[in-house]
Amino acid sequence: MGYADGFWRSNWKKPYAILVNGKLSLITGHVCMEQMMVDVSNIECELERV
Repeated sequence: MGYADGFWRSNWKKPYAILVNGKLSLITGHVCMEQMMVDVSNIECELERV
């Protein structure tokens, strides 16, 4: 998900949270066209390779 999906690029400058596996995760980096960087250090999740 990124700004191509309607998520504003300026949102990375604010303490903005999204849900990852039902837990809140903060955006930690830039919002790109198709991606965003979030902190999942305390959330159980896996990397899915496509």
